[in-house]
Amino acid sequence: RLNLPRPAQSPKSGGPLWTAFTMSGAVEMMVDKVEIRARLEFRRAALTKLREAYLSLLDGGVKSYQLENRSLTRLDLPDLKKAIEDMEKELDELEALLEGRKRRRAFAVISSGC
Repeated sequence: RLNLPRPAQSPKSGGPLWTAFTMSGAVEMMVDKVEIRARLEFRRAALTKLREAYLSLLDGGVKSYQLENRSLTRLDLPDLKKAIEDMEKELDELEALLEGRKRRRAFAVISSGC
């Protein structure tokens, strides 16, 4: 799973800043719309492959599925489902960033037992 850093706002341009972690420490960099579109395209292609693998295993038409250099079986369905959900969330966040909207915040509702 790829974790994207959370964007901050650039004090000069107001555009999104991303933090890249290197051996020498954290470095903030400006991400433009071209880069966001490239990331979207990459993640859409990856999501398509994840969905194909999931459906092939779920339908039972194959006993194993080769995804890049990894062989998957029906036992990998929960991991594939989680990877698909994570990729969909990352796509939503990048699309929101591209459109200038704020990223969605995750929250949970906890029952008080009443």
